[in-house]
Amino acid sequence: MIDIHCHYLPGLDDGPADMGESIALLELANNNGITEVILTPHIHLGIFDNNIERFLHAFNVFSETVTVYSIPIKLHLGAEVRVSPDIMPLIEQRLLPFIGCWYGSDVLLLEMPHSHVPKGIDNLVMWLAKRNVMTVIAHPERNRELQRNPNLLNALIQKGCLFQLTASSLLGHFGDAARLFAHTLLEKEVFQFMASDAHSIKRRPPLLNEAAKLACLVSNERYVEDLVLNNPKQLITLIN
Repeated sequence: MIDIHCHYLPGLDDGPADMGESIALLELANNNGITEVILTPHIHLGIFDNNIERFLHAFNVFSETVTVYSIPIKLHLGAEVRVSPDIMPLIEQRLLPFIGCWYGSDVLLLEMPHSHVPKGIDNLVMWLAKRNVMTVIAHPERNRELQRNPNLLNALIQKGCLFQLTASSLLGHFGDAARLFAHTLLEKEVFQFMASDAHSIKRRPPLLNEAAKLACLVSNERYVEDLVLNNPKQLITLIN
């Protein structure tokens, strides 16, 4: 399986604090059947003020350490970017990492607040599309406004957004509302990707294999294979 959203790079966000935990997380991912990952540390201005240079340094150090430990997982570098007006100038300056390429478009992993759907996000998505940037919305099943009003998702679907399900949501680790909404969206085949969004060994470990098995019961094996392998493989074809 290929995990397109995880937080393994140490000391950059609310993921692992040190290299020891980072390596332990990657070993858990390997044991979970994950063969490739896109490392997606947060860019959330004012909270996680990260940038490409900082990411590249952390990625290079991590890659060298992974080689020493001989963990057979291929690494790629991306980012999870919080919705913000600052996205537009950063895109124009080519200062935001993408997570791959989707049928000729760069792909940005975009995170909304968990409480609500930001005003104007549809306009941001269209602005990005005009610049050949496709938007993947991270874990929409965890957004409380979408849980209350699923019809709000239609506007994002109509604008061409892709969607990433978090494995732990399906397993119930973010509460019943997120679990039930994840089931509903999975049955409707709204998602294009399922990822671990792993952050830590105990609190948020990589559970992609467990979620994939459950997803096969909710949907079907062909669709689940697309979520955890075929679509991610398409995404990373042209990166690294």
